[in-house]
Amino acid sequence: MMHMGEAGGTAAAMAACNGVVPRALDVRSLQRALLDAGFHLGDLDRIRELGLMR
Repeated sequence: MMHMGEAGGTAAAMAACNGVVPRALDVRSLQRALLDAGFHLGDLDRIRELGLMR
């Protein structure tokens, strides 16, 4: 539940900063922010598949 809350809070903050509703957020930007915050979004193959490798 903690991760769900943090992900929701991250999405809400990004939406507020960008002046959009959360539904209008760029999903890849949200995924990148969550990954940078230490969220597990899958193994390396999945991260590559999502286009989030740096």
